[in-house]
Amino acid sequence: MKRYSYLAFGLLLVAYILFQARYLLLGPRISVDTPEDNSTAANATLTVSGTARNTSLLTLDDRPIYTDKAGHWQDKLILSPGLNIIKLDAKDRFGRQTEKLLRVVLN
Repeated sequence: MKRYSYLAFGLLLVAYILFQARYLLLGPRISVDTPEDNSTAANATLTVSGTARNTSLLTLDDRPIYTDKAGHWQDKLILSPGLNIIKLDAKDRFGRQTEKLLRVVLN
């Protein structure tokens, strides 16, 4: 019985450690609130906004952008007529990287 108690405690400890380290293990994450991918814009000025988690560097079309304490970010872009591809790139402090591409058509 004592052995099962130690085993259960050990499994709970490992599960708790993995739960607490989940964001370090997953790497950087980007979510975009506006605009949606494959959307159409009527204005040449577009506000891009979203949330970034576990990032040390966030870039929008190879320009650094900054987040608040909660990870929210926002920036404005000027679109060219036709198809525009917006590139978001996030890196964490361990060198892991993620990229998100958005396609927006300006009419």
